[in-house]
Amino acid sequence: MTPPSALSKTAPKNPSLKISSSKTISTKGQMEIMGLVIIVILITLGLLFAALFAFNKETQKKVFTRKGLASSTMSAMLKSTVSPEEGCVETYIGRGNLPQLGEDILEDCALYFDEYKVGETTIPKGYSQFHCQGVHSCEFFKNKADELLQQSLGAWGKHYELRSDFIDEFPPPKELLVVRDASGIGCSGERDASGVYPIKVKFAGLVESQLYVCD
Repeated sequence: MTPPSALSKTAPKNPSLKISSSKTISTKGQMEIMGLVIIVILITLGLLFAALFAFNKETQKKVFTRKGLASSTMSAMLKSTVSPEEGCVETYIGRGNLPQLGEDILEDCALYFDEYKVGETTIPKGYSQFHCQGVHSCEFFKNKADELLQQSLGAWGKHYELRSDFIDEFPPPKELLVVRDASGIGCSGERDASGVYPIKVKFAGLVESQLYVCD
């Protein structure tokens, strides 16, 4: 028969101690795993925000570049003077300067785009003060704008669309002309604009032109 003293030596002093210890180890392991998960999530979010920032920065840079390109191209084109070789003839005398595509040719296009009246005098549709290359100012401006845009934006691989509308006292605005790139598609989706370039038409109204550029 085993003595009571021996039984007391072999029996565990505190049975709940091992259970508590294993629980502590388990909880500690779970906390470490949770910590690692949180770190991974934070790193992933950081990388995501960095990628989004880089993408937005690149997009903004592209938009700024296209917008500046559209504006500078539009301004330069409208200020271009017509070469004497184009054979432009002006019906009134005393000007002396070569006509500009914007102030003169496009204004003349709008002024004589439709039937035009001065007092009791009716000037028929198709009349033009300038007959550059022997054609009406609207047709000449369209041809010249197409040529200049192809040599610049077209050569740089850009799609574009130029629109000019005539606004007078009788709404809605009248479409004077539309010039698109060689594809004929122009810019119907994501695009950037030059902003509106207004030209006052004497005794008649206003021409508003805008150039759109897209990739």
